[in-house]
Amino acid sequence: MTTNPPPRGARPRYLVIAEAIRQTITSGQVRPGQQLPTENDLAKAYDVTKPTVRQAYKYLIGKGYVVARPREGYFVPAASEMTWYMSKRDSRKVTTTRTVDPWVAAVSDAGHSAFQTITVRTLDPDKLIMGESVGSILGVSDGQLVACRDRVRYINGDPTELAATYYPYDLVKNTPIMAPADIQPGIFPIFSEMGHDQSHFADTVRSRMPSDEEADRLQLDPGTPVLEMVRRTYFTPDDQCLLVRHSVYVGGNGTQFVWEVDA
Repeated sequence: MTTNPPPRGARPRYLVIAEAIRQTITSGQVRPGQQLPTENDLAKAYDVTKPTVRQAYKYLIGKGYVVARPREGYFVPAASEMTWYMSKRDSRKVTTTRTVDPWVAAVSDAGHSAFQTITVRTLDPDKLIMGESVGSILGVSDGQLVACRDRVRYINGDPTELAATYYPYDLVKNTPIMAPADIQPGIFPIFSEMGHDQSHFADTVRSRMPSDEEADRLQLDPGTPVLEMVRRTYFTPDDQCLLVRHSVYVGGNGTQFVWEVDA
């Protein structure tokens, strides 16, 4: 990337530098996944201090133009944008003979590399999700347990989502849901064998700033927002919520969510 020090003026220098970097990205001069100039190089090119360059990069990180990798430097985010069709995701109406995890399959089909870590554990029902206890959502009383499948999901090597699913432990304790691996033959066939067919789901979505733990797990820079989504899935015969999916997505990376609703 070539740079020419701009004339000094009233505009903060870090914004001038940030705009120059942004233009090299949007023009295609620096491609997705490529490394950007170091703090030292830009400090010399613009005759400024390294903290000024660092401030420019932090500004661009907050706008989604740049990602920072510890001990490596600054990069243009890899082209890992996904479009999720939420009306079809986690729906019993969508059948498949594939044995791979549906999330991994969707990311791979979009041309990206997919990886996720899976941890399975039990929790007390007082765990809060959007201010409501997961026990009250699932109908799990005090003294009983909730099963949790907790995942960190990576696209093209970058963490993009924290995904946790919650179930009544007494219902799923003897099923493949409790194994830290892809669920075979799938959540809905397992529930169907137990006499519970999916009836409908309800989604709640909001944007917010991450907690310290979320920022650490998603490797977020200060000021980066997240998108939080909770899906409650209800089953027959009593129209009871037996599955809660809680997802926290990295904000500003171009991910799109589409809901199709009958008029």
